[in-house]
Formats: sequence, C-alpha cells, structure tokens
Amino acid sequence: FLGIFGEVNLAELDGEMDPNDFYRALGVPPPKPEAVWIVYEYAGLNTVASYAVPAEIRRSRLPLKRGFFGALKEQDPLPPFQDRANYVINGIMKGSVEALAKLHESGIVHRSIGRSSIVITTPSQDKREASDIYFTRAGGVTIKLSDFGFSCMLEESTSDEEFVARARTFGLSFRKGEDSLTATNFAMAEDLHALGFVFLGLLMSTLAEPRTATSPMPPTDEDT
Repeated sequence: FLGIFGEVNLAELDGEMDPNDFYRALGVPPPKPEAVWIVYEYAGLNTVASYAVPAEIRRSRLPLKRGFFGALKEQDPLPPFQDRANYVINGIMKGSVEALAKLHESGIVHRSIGRSSIVITTPSQDKREASDIYFTRAGGVTIKLSDFGFSCMLEESTSDEEFVARARTFGLSFRKGEDSLTATNFAMAEDLHALGFVFLGLLMSTLAEPRTATSPMPPTDEDT
C-alpha cells in the first residue's frame, strides 16, 4: 500500500496489527471520509516490446550453464515451435484482446497502444516467468495494459479535433463533442487497429526462425 505520505509493506507489520490499520505504520491519522489512497500492484517490467525477439536469438543471449565440475554447457533446446506458437497466440494475443475488451467495456479508450503498453506478467511471485523463452503454458500468463497518458472516456473521444478529422478520412461525420454510437465504435476500432499492428510485429519476430542467432532480421516495428 502506498499512501500520500509514504509506503508500507503489510508483510512487515506486527502480527497482532489489524491490516486495516496500516496507516499507523505511516505515522499519519486514519484516512478521512472520501480520502484518496493509491494502491499499486507490481506486475513486473516485461512487455511485448522486450518479448518480441526471435526465440533463438534470446536463447543465444542467455549465460552458459555449468555442468559437472564446472564445465560450461549450452542452454536447453527451445520448446517445439507448435508449443511456442500456441503460447503467443492463445496466451499473449488472446490475453491482450481480453484486456482491451475489458477496458472498452469499462467505457475507456486507450488511444496509445503499442508494444511497450502491453505488460506480460503472471500471478506467481516471479513476474519474469511468463516472459521466459521456455515458458509455454498459455493459461499461466496474465496480460495487463499500461501507459494510459492519452486515454479518455469513450464518450469524450469526439472532444479531440484530430480524432474527428481522422474519422472524416473514413467517411464518418460527427460534430466535436458529439456522443454517438458511430464515434464510440470508431474510437474502439482505432485501439483494435493499433493492437493489430502489435500482433503483426509480435508474430513476425517471436515466431521467426533465423538460420543462426546472428542472422540479420528485417524490421518488424509498427512504423516499418
């Protein structure tokens, strides 16, 4: 928990202390009615941006393992292609679509979806587990969206003149500030369009199989 005046780890509190009285450890008065407290959940730092690298190249960057008597040995072979593809599609991509759907159902449009705004994490204590090249359990990954600096409520989308101008290029017409189903659908479509480019880059990089770990790779960023 992190409050306005500091932070505290509940695991370090006295065993007899009521967790609801965590404010005592901060040395501050109890929260006042309607007081604002910010609660953070650590989800790790791994995103699609860091994951979108061919598995063989990521494997080549791992430190060598030591066997008997300290002898160096190479890393284990990669999981089968089918297992890795299933994880990317039914784990990361499906989770991304579901996360975006929940956002839209909550009445929020992201407006800035990219590789770095899709966090790959897991419910386990080790948040790096889901980004490991040997991890292929699609049901074990949790996808979270981040970077909400440009987000807004769906009904507020038409307040942005650039949004209205982009809609006109697709033959859509609505006034600035207008709240309509057409505007809402177009706002959600822009998020899905951006997510589609992320998926394209993800598939073309993570599932690529270069001849060697040093083989040149074509650019797979969204702009290219």
